[in-house]
Amino acid sequence: MADSDIYMQAHDAADANGLVSLPDSENQVKILLTTLPARDNAPTTGLDLDTDDYTECLFLDDAIRDKIVKTPNFPQSVPHVIEKLFRIGSSPGKGLGMFATQDIEMGDFIHAARPLIIVPVKFVKEWHIFQEKLLFLCIKRLSLEGQVAFMNLTHSHIPMNGCDRNHQIKAIISTNGFGMNIFYEPESDSCTYSAVYKDISRINHSCSPNVQIIFDVPSFSCQLRAVRPIKKDTEFTIQYTDIFQSYEERKKALVPYQIECTCMSCSNPKESNQFREELRQAVDVKALRGSWLADTSLPGDLIVEHCSGWIRKLDQWGLQSLERYRYYLWYAYTAAVALGDAELAHKFGTNFARRLLVDLPQDQGVDTIKIYSDRDKCRKEPGWRIRGERTV
Repeated sequence: MADSDIYMQAHDAADANGLVSLPDSENQVKILLTTLPARDNAPTTGLDLDTDDYTECLFLDDAIRDKIVKTPNFPQSVPHVIEKLFRIGSSPGKGLGMFATQDIEMGDFIHAARPLIIVPVKFVKEWHIFQEKLLFLCIKRLSLEGQVAFMNLTHSHIPMNGCDRNHQIKAIISTNGFGMNIFYEPESDSCTYSAVYKDISRINHSCSPNVQIIFDVPSFSCQLRAVRPIKKDTEFTIQYTDIFQSYEERKKALVPYQIECTCMSCSNPKESNQFREELRQAVDVKALRGSWLADTSLPGDLIVEHCSGWIRKLDQWGLQSLERYRYYLWYAYTAAVALGDAELAHKFGTNFARRLLVDLPQDQGVDTIKIYSDRDKCRKEPGWRIRGERTV
């Protein structure tokens, strides 16, 4: 246990000013306030004390912390780009946002950072005085710079279950927190966590996002990559909702953020709803490819044209962040390999590699582009020319 760890039982939950009684329903909760990575271990783990930040965590028990610190290679330093690729600036009608400082390609690594804080989502959604005090204590553990960065984040000021706008900490977390999908506590049905960042939390919403984030446990950092080419001075956007949802469902989900989305999908609700439904009902391309390989009477370009059509539509609606986009690129590549079309395989393979980078931590995608940029790679695939030369 690090010197800065604080354990509290339900009846002992305390802030800087004294003890707080918890509701009866919380009597068995053991709460842990801890810093990750542990500051007292930094000199022996190779962390860069000048550039790597720390995260203040509020966990419902120590199981999550133990799982994190036992992750292979934890803690690694946060990956950094040589030249900063973003700036924080004014976004009309949205407050501040994050913008590209140069042209960026699909799959490019843009930025990585550790959260300022990680807290249970239930502490934000529910309203108990002890939860507010624990959140306050978590913020107080931040450095002065971290506290200022947190309090400067915008919040929606919408009352939450009796919590009015004066409870700024909860409002900031509610507006700026990103759900953490790496933490699982099977014994609890309401134990997901939310992370708040200094800069990444400035990224605004779009139902046609141009960047994607993943959380890398070894470096304990959120990593940002482009899901399509982005021009200099373009604002980065991510989705706050399930972009597979209908326009009506997305609009409802954005109400707590006071967002009126004007992306292409929301500006054309009828057409975008229809496209999403078509996408949901789309033929399983894996099964279609199996039939195509087995039945040589089917057109030679069937899979390539099928995948290319969906890729064009996803490009049109700005939905490259969907896994479907990566799948269509992959199956188009394998079809080109089966046809013995090296040029086409190189085209789809390179794009597949760039899209694959979006879903990988920075240290796992180093060789991906290099591998698929090799024009002879496709000729070495087991399925090379199993469908014969390409004929249209």
